[in-house]
Amino acid sequence: MSVTREQAEQVLEAIKEKYAHHWRNEKGDPYGTPPQLIENWHWLTEPTPWAILWEEGPFEWAYLAGVGGLDMEVYCLALDEYGHTPEGRAKAEELASIAPVPVPEGLYLEAVTTYAVSVCETHPTALPSGGSSGT
Repeated sequence: MSVTREQAEQVLEAIKEKYAHHWRNEKGDPYGTPPQLIENWHWLTEPTPWAILWEEGPFEWAYLAGVGGLDMEVYCLALDEYGHTPEGRAKAEELASIAPVPVPEGLYLEAVTTYAVSVCETHPTALPSGGSSGT
């Protein structure tokens, strides 16, 4: 099974929603360029069947979209505000934590560049998240 247009569009909508504050105001009106879905996108080598590009997106969005993590820009700003104490670091981590973008079952996001992700099909023999092969 390959990734369908419908699945890729679901992922695009999930990314748009997760990062809405970067391209829409509080009324929902766009003030920036939203992420774009591109079919058969070529970047350096083989085409990516479905890619989501967003050159104007926040720093490292493509890396964080698939796995989550810390927005280091927000983390550093929060440290400056709350201090470099254990409590300040905990507050900064709380504010800067980003969950991965939810994707349909059987798919995952792979960062291709700092501004693009590929919507990929999970390999049928892939281990579950956090799994082990036992070897």
